[in-house]
Amino acid sequence: MDTVECSKHGTQKKTYVCGHIADGLRHRDRVGFFTADNAPGSDAWCSGCEDRFNKAGGWVGEAEAQLRLSVLCLSCYDVARKFHTGGDPWS
Repeated sequence: MDTVECSKHGTQKKTYVCGHIADGLRHRDRVGFFTADNAPGSDAWCSGCEDRFNKAGGWVGEAEAQLRLSVLCLSCYDVARKFHTGGDPWS
């Protein structure tokens, strides 16, 4: 299992999200949250990346160029999922 050292949560499973999800979490700007299989910790991307993916027919061209893959620990991923799907993970 790949792990990452998170300054907030310690050693955690490594997850991958588009840079828009990571930026949106930092700036508290909801951007949507899509996954391939809805499994905990599966790769995730925002609404804009979903639109580009569908138009390109996969992670190619503009869809791949705009993805800006980012790493989150599993706990940060769970916070991002809750926030970007309309919840308040800080309450």
